[in-house]
Formats: sequence, structure tokens, C-alpha cells
Amino acid sequence: MASSISKRIAGVDRFANRHPIASGVAKAGLIAACAAGGGYGSVKASFNDPLYKPWSHLVAALASAVLGYGAHKVLVADRLTISGRAMEIERKQGELAALQSMKEDYLHQTFLERYEVKRPLGQGGMASTLLVYDRRLDLEVVLKIPLEGSLNDPATIARFESAEARNQARLVIEGVVHLYDLGRLSAKTFEMLTGRPLQGYNGSIPYITMEYMPSGTLENIVEKKQQQEGINYFPVDYVLDLGIAIGETLLAVHREGIVHRDLKPDNIFIYRPEGEDRDRFKIGDWGLAKYIRRELGKKSLKLTQAYKQGVFGTPLYMSPEVWKGEEADWRADYYALSVIIFELITGRAPYPIKPTDDASAYGRRVTDENIPLPDFSFLGEPLGDFFAKAFQKRAENRHPSARVFVDELKQIRRNHLLQFGQTNFSLSMVNIGGQNDQ
Repeated sequence: MASSISKRIAGVDRFANRHPIASGVAKAGLIAACAAGGGYGSVKASFNDPLYKPWSHLVAALASAVLGYGAHKVLVADRLTISGRAMEIERKQGELAALQSMKEDYLHQTFLERYEVKRPLGQGGMASTLLVYDRRLDLEVVLKIPLEGSLNDPATIARFESAEARNQARLVIEGVVHLYDLGRLSAKTFEMLTGRPLQGYNGSIPYITMEYMPSGTLENIVEKKQQQEGINYFPVDYVLDLGIAIGETLLAVHREGIVHRDLKPDNIFIYRPEGEDRDRFKIGDWGLAKYIRRELGKKSLKLTQAYKQGVFGTPLYMSPEVWKGEEADWRADYYALSVIIFELITGRAPYPIKPTDDASAYGRRVTDENIPLPDFSFLGEPLGDFFAKAFQKRAENRHPSARVFVDELKQIRRNHLLQFGQTNFSLSMVNIGGQNDQ
């Protein structure tokens, strides 16, 4: 018996030379196996199993030594099961990757078949826009896509598809920019449109197409007039016509239960229908961006921004209650419209912008300081009373309803027409070079 054990130990010694770490444990395991009636074959089989790495050999050797070769077979079966599952997962991942590639190709090809890209139009706080030709509609339309920095933010993407697209689709109103389509494009298409590669993003990207307004936004035209003529204020009767038209559109929008929340000159489009002798106006951009811009100064105060949770918009046009983080209702839209009317008549913002102003400092002035209203008596209009009411700090102290707001503007307009007559001024006739940043 002793000589038999010695021979087996010698055999294990020779075999374990290839496994120096395991040799001591293997010897102990073999002695235990021999003592328990096990066999050298169990230990050797464990060492020879190609599925095991060195430390797994130790476990298998001990198991087969103490419990017999049957335990070793269980270990091998478990290992094979795990290996098989890994191979199945790898196979399915390969299939998913292939399907994703097919989907990417399909979306890309579908886009190219429908749209012909003309030129970039502009970029805002949330999205960029391009002019494209829609072959299906036989019409030039604006294509709007989110900025790449927002693609991994589910809230921003949801806002783009719901606030921007679905809300706008419900607004079949003359004074609202029409929505044509809501769809998805591939990362490959996105890179083609923007010229910028997407890193680590494999999903599809939402887009919308909407009415193209070639005359541009109010902001475009104001800036162009400033460059061409050195002034940025306009005839009072024209501004009142604009205020009444936008006010009536907001009335219809609010009846649909929708508040714009980011009304500003950059979101008001000018156009003149063929055969008519006066300008008309449409409101666009129905997706309020939650996007932080770090630039300071006057230009940044005209950009959609976010400062803290629940407070976002465009600083120059945000009402005191919005600055305080309160829920924005119809009165916030009419506060913004009042700021626009004031700017167009006076050529400046209600609160003069200081060189040291950032968004937060400007917000504190809106909530804490009274607006220094100019003397409007030279116009023979009760504009001072109108603005004094429109810029009240507390929303409930402003005009009691949107209808009252618009009707008061109409009365001021009638008085002005009787006293000064009608001017022939037209913003749509200002040459802006065929560009806009819709």
C-alpha cells in the first residue's frame, strides 16, 4: 500500500512540475484521494482540463480528490454552460449590431430620397436649422435637429419632440409657423448634415420640418436695419400693428392650453402675402431649451438659457415670476410681448443693460427694481400707462386678461391713426440678404 502511494505521488510530482503553484496542493489532494479511495486519474483529469486556468486547477483538483471524479464533471459542465451562454450573448450582440447597421442605412437612404439639403440657416440654444427641399411635398422647408451636446439628455430630446413638435402640430393657426413632419434620422445622416462626428452615440436622432419664412425673423431685420440706417426703433403705428397681431395669435394659442414661454424677436417671423399691402407675423420655435450659455453681456442676454432648475428662458424677455422660478402662464407671454413692443418703439430694453451685467444680475434688477419708463407724451399716446401696467412685478397686477391687453393696444392704435395717420413702413421690405436663422 505504501509503495503504491509513493508511485502515485511521484507521478503527480512529475506532472505538477508544469504547475509549480499547484504542486503542493496537488500532493495533498492526491494523498487525501488515495486515503479516501479516490484515484490519481481524477486529479490528472482536472489538471488536463483545458477549460481551467491555474487557480481553477486547484479547486478542481481538491474537489476531485475529496469527492471523486463526479464532482469534477459537475465543474466542467458548469463551465461549459457559462461558456455557452457567453457565446450566445456574443451571437445576439452581433445580430443586434447588424440590425442597427441596417436601420442606420435605411434611415440614411430614406432621408436622402426625400430631402435635398440646400444650406445651413442658423443655430440656437437647443437646435440647428437647415434649408432643405422636400421632394414629397415639392416645397422648401426648414429642417431642425438638436445640437449634439443635447443628444444624451433624455429630457431635452423629449422636450424637442413634445413641446417643439407635438404642441406645434396642434396649433393650426394662421399666426403660427406650420409644422410639416416629425421623424428620425441616423447618426450617419446627422454627421453629413453638421459636418461633425458623433462620438459614442448610436441611436437615431429626432428631427422636425416646418414652414420656411424667407423674410427672416424680427431679430434679423432689426439688426440689419441697425447696420444699414444706424437706428433700431420703428414707427409707433407699425409696432402697435405687430403687437396686436402677435397678441391675437397668443390668444388663440392659449385657448389650446399652450404657453410659449420664450417669446422674443428671434421667434417672430415677418412675411407679406402676395397681393397684400401690409406685413404679417408668425410665431415659431415652440421648444424651450434647457441649455446653459456661459457668455456674458448683451448678446448672451438675448439667448435662451438655463440658470437653475425650473428657471429658463431668454433673460431680456423673462417676467419677474419666471425669474423667481414660479410657473409661467399666459401673463408671462404677454410680459415678453410688452418688452418687444417697448424695444421696437424706444430702441432699447426696458431695463438698460449695464456692461457688468450677467444673467443673474439682470434678473435681480427685473425682480427688484422699477422700470425707468420714458416720457411718451410727445407721441400723444397713453403708452406710459400701458407699460406701467404691463411691467408690474406681480402678475395679478397687470392686465386682467389677454383680451383686455389686446383691446387696449387696439384703442391706442386707433387714437394714433386719427392723430398721425398711417405710415407705409414695412419690415418685410428690409433687405436681409435672403438669410434667416429659423
